[in-house]
Amino acid sequence: MINSTTLEIQTVVQPEDRKYLMSESLKQRLEHIEEQINQACSRAGRKRNSVRLIGVTKNHDHSVVQALIDSGVRDIGENRVQEILKKVPVLHGDYEMHMIGHLQTNKVAAVLPYINWLQSVDRLRLIERIEYCSNKERRLNVLVEVNTSG
Repeated sequence: MINSTTLEIQTVVQPEDRKYLMSESLKQRLEHIEEQINQACSRAGRKRNSVRLIGVTKNHDHSVVQALIDSGVRDIGENRVQEILKKVPVLHGDYEMHMIGHLQTNKVAAVLPYINWLQSVDRLRLIERIEYCSNKERRLNVLVEVNTSG
């Protein structure tokens, strides 16, 4: 579904496919995704640079994440703090790490130094904890989740 504010294209790679991601298959998958994004942008009347591709690497080890970065993917998403803490220290290159999904307040201090984006901030207590734990000299991008259904 495409509307004027949302453009979502999802490709799922199962953990058993990891060994194939390191070869030409990764390049082909990324080319296919880029083609889908370009087509969707064209249909929606949007410019390609208005859409960000976030490679969500849930259940994949750091070598797959590094292959994505080496292939030009600049936004990487993880939904588990433990995975971020394990992967980020061994990754290199030009990328931004996104914490996606629910974040527990007791894990904020541990994850903040490793992320550039925090998605799904959904409660005041979490915002207060982020403010308390954050490095005031470092910018953190935050996406706020708003319940519009009441």
